[in-house]
Amino acid sequence: MTPQEWFHRRATDYVAAQVLFHLNQVEVFGELYVNGPLAAGDLAQRLNLNEKILGVLLSYISAVEEITDEENGKFKISKFGKEVFDRYRRDNESERPTVNFFDVRVGCYGPVWSNLSGMMTGEAVYGENLHREGKFAEDALFKLSGNFYPSIKSAIEKVRPQNLIEIGTNSGLIEPLVRDYSHLSIFGLDRNLETINMEKTRLEAESSESVSWIHSDLFDLDKWSVQVPKDSGASLFFSLHFHEFMAAGSEKVVQWLGALSSSFKGSYVLVLEQPLPTLEDKSRFTETLWLYAHSNILIHHLIGNGRILGDEEWISMFTEAGCELSEKKATGYLGYNSYLFRL
Repeated sequence: MTPQEWFHRRATDYVAAQVLFHLNQVEVFGELYVNGPLAAGDLAQRLNLNEKILGVLLSYISAVEEITDEENGKFKISKFGKEVFDRYRRDNESERPTVNFFDVRVGCYGPVWSNLSGMMTGEAVYGENLHREGKFAEDALFKLSGNFYPSIKSAIEKVRPQNLIEIGTNSGLIEPLVRDYSHLSIFGLDRNLETINMEKTRLEAESSESVSWIHSDLFDLDKWSVQVPKDSGASLFFSLHFHEFMAAGSEKVVQWLGALSSSFKGSYVLVLEQPLPTLEDKSRFTETLWLYAHSNILIHHLIGNGRILGDEEWISMFTEAGCELSEKKATGYLGYNSYLFRL
């Protein structure tokens, strides 16, 4: 690759990612997936969009990307585009499929990338005069979380708990749990009331009523643990957010785990995390996993809202708290492992 090729490839990838994200946000790709091929005018009318702007953006994407094809003035999702949809979609009740097109790296962190210079000079401070667009991170988690459901089901079949408790409820995983394990007591714990209410709306009214919702910070164990029965059998706590809990520091997490063990002795915690890779690991990674892993590290370590640990670090932190590793398995998704610990 020549310097000129490198320059224009990087610039095009940057612009194309922005265009793809925004076209997806206004459901252009979902409409084309279901009803294409369509002319820009017809598509704009269906979605109440500006025909001229939409036509320019779709023509550009069809020229520089492989997601869409343009034929005789009409646009459609290409064969490769359908493969992308199938890989990054989550089935939902809407006629148009829900797809993750750079929700985190473009949508959520766009304000951060545009202020990196200010962050380095100190003019922009995350959490004060700079914030990410968290809504898009939650959207992305909802769209990809289904890939972890088999690991959760496997842990349930192994543990045979009476109580299921999700810590951090913005994954959308409670919905299939209610469907498949209605005989169990299911709890959703989150410190954000808006997140709890959002999850309630995703469930049918009768399903939402079958879930016990707990509005509390996980570290306020004395406050919320009394709401989970301890005499009805083992509990299984699970979360996709342990790397975010680490923002509070490993010492606080270890103390919390120790207290959790005292309150729920013999119960289990399921941790779903992608271990931190090192440069020595690179030869064992595919390019896809390597790039994803380091993006995951960047977006959390840069703004301090989490910490990604290595494989042995996750295990040693739990064992330090007195937990016993019951099982470690690959989830089969983006290099994530499931760690099942007995309290």
